[in-house]
Amino acid sequence: IKKPLVWRFSDMWPILGAKHYVNKKMDVNLSFFNYLEKKNILKKQKHWKNKIDIITPSKWLKNQIRAGSLMHDWPISVIYTPINTDVFRPLDRSKIRSEYNINNNRVLIFGADNLLDKRKGLNMLLDIFKKKLIDQKNEYTLFIFGKGEIKEKKINNLNIINFGYLKNKIEINKLFNVADVMILPSLIDNLPQIGLEAQTSGLPIITFRNSGLEELITENETGLFAKKEDSI
Repeated sequence: IKKPLVWRFSDMWPILGAKHYVNKKMDVNLSFFNYLEKKNILKKQKHWKNKIDIITPSKWLKNQIRAGSLMHDWPISVIYTPINTDVFRPLDRSKIRSEYNINNNRVLIFGADNLLDKRKGLNMLLDIFKKKLIDQKNEYTLFIFGKGEIKEKKINNLNIINFGYLKNKIEINKLFNVADVMILPSLIDNLPQIGLEAQTSGLPIITFRNSGLEELITENETGLFAKKEDSI
């Protein structure tokens, strides 16, 4: 028996031309890029005739596919990304915090494959402290990990510790257990695995009510939604 072809989506590229996500604020107005975008869409429309079973890790992406023209009538299933609960799990919080020399500071955590990717929103998080929008009576520590270098080590009452690009999942789980909350200020995202891993470690999340991010948390139970006008 011939097995059906299955295609697992991780972003919006299959229904776009050259981009991986659509975002009004990030769209570039370069003639060559726009030409490439249109040309690739036409190629896909011409050659992608046979229907393939699609798996998406979020309901949001499924709806994006249904609303498009390329594969709106292809069979689609939503299967959330599985997380290894032997690795990502709650630990002894006080013991882990002493290991990282964290006392009474409120600890935030942010992670991304590329820290400098504006779509992930680290710049917005730093701007909050630059503008002194967080109460100045308390000290905060921000753990960040991923590719790219952030020059600032301290912004007003925010201390920044960059762990670089981490491959060790056990170490990432330790950082989750040190932190008080994960901040995921993405302008647009599918359903980031890092959010699922943080939740499995018992860490609440603050994010926007947009794209696949909305499926990450139950408000006031596993996290909070931030408000930001025209976030995507």
